[in-house]
Amino acid sequence: MRLRASRLVAFRIREGHLVAEDPWRRRRFPLGDATWGLLAQFREWRTPGDGELALARELVDAGLLVAEGSEQHFREESLGAWDMRADAHSVTAGGPFPAPVPPRPVALAPPVPIDVGLAEALDAGRAVREFAAGAPVPFAHLGTVLHRTAAADRPNVTVYALVSAVERVAAGAYRYVPGGHGLERVAGPVDAARLCGGLGAAADVGALLLYTYRAAPGRPARGRRAYRSLFLDLGEASRTAHLAACALGLGAFFTAAIRDEAAEAVLGPERAGEIPLGVTGLGVPGPAEARRPRVLTGPPLTPASVTPA
Repeated sequence: MRLRASRLVAFRIREGHLVAEDPWRRRRFPLGDATWGLLAQFREWRTPGDGELALARELVDAGLLVAEGSEQHFREESLGAWDMRADAHSVTAGGPFPAPVPPRPVALAPPVPIDVGLAEALDAGRAVREFAAGAPVPFAHLGTVLHRTAAADRPNVTVYALVSAVERVAAGAYRYVPGGHGLERVAGPVDAARLCGGLGAAADVGALLLYTYRAAPGRPARGRRAYRSLFLDLGEASRTAHLAACALGLGAFFTAAIRDEAAEAVLGPERAGEIPLGVTGLGVPGPAEARRPRVLTGPPLTPASVTPA
């Protein structure tokens, strides 16, 4: 399937933001860096790559990309020079356009059951130091970990999935939407190792879960006690993600040693009020991890073996 950017759409800066305006259907779409970067690759007909398919389908549904031989393709050809008139019309048309149409979230698979006891999950829940390069995280596993992580009532903590290699999800940064169990794309691909300050284990992760803080509407965080509670929430969220990942056979690690400027670049100016707190790395364990003991070894502790203080 070959695609091309629609010739009925005009691109311009509105109030400091890049938008696509479709005067033919009177619609306006705000464009993020990832979307604009992809559209710029389709000035002429070309076939999208595997990593572009998910976002390209969304842009076709929105009318920003046109499939060769489609009804929209023939409509554009029949209109001829409308592309130039569209650009002029978007400048001179009176009255506001309708509200921007938000991007369609990526629907995640339903969470899979986790049939692992707490003791077994705790034994297996040590940090992974090596991941299998290029091995994708199963689609259902990412959705299960996100669902478990967001299940508790932590309204001030938002979870983002920074996807590098996940089945059926294009590389990029997504906000997890708990109510709809979906992913809302906010940015393009992220250099996971750079965001984690050069941490070697981050280079081959399938995804990073980025945790941010923002006071929830109606429930503002006030005072030093609230600041302490925030990190309790972070600890609960990150540990839940870690245990869920390990119970599903994935590897995981947590670090708060992240580059704030890299995380803030992912969030963008429209999320300037959110504070990045830390990340959980998720991936398929590498060969070296199979040789590491899954549990701590040693004689069991008994009252007689404990030296009184």
